[in-house]
Amino acid sequence: MISRRGFLGTCGRCAAGLVLGDGLVRAALAVGAGKPGVSAPALEDAMSADPVVLGIEQWSRTVCDLCGLNEPVFIGTRAGKVTAVKGIPRSTIGFGRLCPRARALVAATVTEDRAVKPLLRRDPQTKGTLDGLVAVTWEEALTAATDGLRRVRAQLGPGGIALFASDGETCETYGLIARIARAGLGTDHLDTPARLDALHAYEACRQVFGTPANPGSVEDVDAAGLIFMIGGEVAESHPALFHRVLDARRKGRARVVLLDWRKTEAAAVADLHLRVRPGHELTVVNALAAGLLRGAPASGGALRETGVDPEAVASVRKLWPVDHGVVTLVGPIALGSPAGTMLARAVAHLHRATGQWGEVGRGVLFLPRGANATGVTAFGVAPGMLPAGRHLNHPDDRARIAAAYGVAADQLPGTPGLAALEWPAAVRAGRIGALIVHRANLAAEMPDALAWREALSKSFVVATTTHAPSETTIFADVVLPLAMVSGESTGTMMSLDRRCQTLEQAARPPGEARTADRILVDLGRGLLDPAMFALLAGKEDGSSFAEWDRWRAISAGTSFEATGITVARLSRELGVPWPSAAEDQPGTARLGPAAAAAKPAYVPASAPIGGPRPDSARPLLLVIGPVREHFGSRMRTGRTPELHYEAPSAQLEMHPDDGRDLGIADGDWVTIESATGAATARLWLTDRAIPRVVFLPEHYGFLSDLQGGSATQQEPEGLAHRITSCDRVAGGDSPAGLMVAVSVRKAMRRDMRQRGV
Repeated sequence: MISRRGFLGTCGRCAAGLVLGDGLVRAALAVGAGKPGVSAPALEDAMSADPVVLGIEQWSRTVCDLCGLNEPVFIGTRAGKVTAVKGIPRSTIGFGRLCPRARALVAATVTEDRAVKPLLRRDPQTKGTLDGLVAVTWEEALTAATDGLRRVRAQLGPGGIALFASDGETCETYGLIARIARAGLGTDHLDTPARLDALHAYEACRQVFGTPANPGSVEDVDAAGLIFMIGGEVAESHPALFHRVLDARRKGRARVVLLDWRKTEAAAVADLHLRVRPGHELTVVNALAAGLLRGAPASGGALRETGVDPEAVASVRKLWPVDHGVVTLVGPIALGSPAGTMLARAVAHLHRATGQWGEVGRGVLFLPRGANATGVTAFGVAPGMLPAGRHLNHPDDRARIAAAYGVAADQLPGTPGLAALEWPAAVRAGRIGALIVHRANLAAEMPDALAWREALSKSFVVATTTHAPSETTIFADVVLPLAMVSGESTGTMMSLDRRCQTLEQAARPPGEARTADRILVDLGRGLLDPAMFALLAGKEDGSSFAEWDRWRAISAGTSFEATGITVARLSRELGVPWPSAAEDQPGTARLGPAAAAAKPAYVPASAPIGGPRPDSARPLLLVIGPVREHFGSRMRTGRTPELHYEAPSAQLEMHPDDGRDLGIADGDWVTIESATGAATARLWLTDRAIPRVVFLPEHYGFLSDLQGGSATQQEPEGLAHRITSCDRVAGGDSPAGLMVAVSVRKAMRRDMRQRGV
């Protein structure tokens, strides 16, 4: 008997053989001629045998925003509602194959608990509960939001307001956020979840390769002789990319080496699986580099704590200098580990030092969780970062961006703001008093969820969301209903390999929900004086690509050069990677040595100080990460039956030997406790884990699925971020708490009653 999860996986793999017809692609690409969509007859001519297509009145092109690959898709509508999704065979990312999450885009759009009306909390005493929010008009909601934000700014100054956005927004939204925050509100406290993985990975690329993003292409996987995966969650976090690994492996084009502690789907296809202890991947990469660059044999002493046999490292060394090159894929768990910052630098240095970059089949791809983490970097949505690689501390950069905004340089914040990991402490200290939370679930998706919930309870909170309620909106003072990115918004996005894609609006958002750009402009209109608002926002209403064109001009002459990537061009082509200086110049799929600065010397990075150290009180190491069925805090995937019922609740993966030692059995409710907090989940005893290390999915709050989460089910909260920490490792931006020492025990009655609010 095949499990539901196995069935979905099989369906996804079978989809590799589906071809939707070149006529469909030609029809969809006709959108570039100015038509808002593609009429039904043209599609039915191409796909008359496909019953899913019957009745579709219009197809529009957008992208799947549930991972960093930005797979282009067609969204089909009938009677103004989204009813179908199709892959695009001509896409060189997934060749039209859609993973289970992408196939569920439609279901996530039409769920019953979509946010459709503005909500206002009249009694602050009700914060943290499902009660207290009442439906109001947009005018009343915006007035309450701007009045509250103005009050905080008057008390604490511009730095009293902080803005947090998801890392899956359109580039136009990022441009507005950065412009209104810095030039209008005067705050540099703005950040995204890309803080946890992408920002330090892309900084490593800038230092080593001379480009602030991945220098290669996902197509390099097809031509590589060796695919080196650091983290088996590649199959979970980026399924379409893992399909390419499967294809290369099955056709005998590549050998696959996996450096990861768990037995995952990736481990099943690996020629060599190095089961490293979590947090020690950096030591193995250093040992590999020592062998490749200096001929030094892998030291048994240096590798003793890693759990990896020196002979296994020697085997990887023999595979490395292959004729067809090496591609390394670094997953988000490894990037978010305490050693993530230094691991990214070490991998980048290794590829540059061995010449494995800049050519077909040679390169490194860092895989952030977010759909537009590259856009976060390009548009400067992080403290101190200005658009197109410029920095707030640099006078010339400040002057250049201020001129582009039409303001004086001294109107921009004088110093870089605080990273999001520092905001809870800043709220406690009275430095930050208001939070604008845009399409993000801070109280479930960021480390130390309990600290965030405390910060939200003590702040004036304006939250925009597509679904309600959530772990964050129950703390909000004002909730504004938001359009989905895919299918309900226009704009552009950038994939993890720098491809720019365009998004068309297939359908209007339900009820009174508005697009992100329109909401931001509405907030700016109420917060800024008329002259400043006219200067920064003008007559933009969220329907134009003016923000993209403004950024293209800013990018001229930088490593982000995109002056040749016009909206008209994006409508004609399926993804154009920057740099591109002219519209008739092809995008740059691979950035080679000509784009880099002087070759830096390879310096082995030492292990970070301050990582988790299990002890007698907390003898196990907890690692958190993604599962294939879900994304983020399940605001969408948990409300989709096909995905929710496949993985409905959190399960703690533990080695059977540890379960026996602790006296707990498979299926028991257990409580996982760290120095920060505790969560409760079902136990799964499995040899997927190694002894003394446990795994908990990162997605499960208490209000994030179609059954209402654990609150409705009267179950305890299994959110992993109740256990993690906002602390950062010295010398880097990596959060120390994404791997944490814990104790595990059988749950008691008081654990089963906890709700986390």
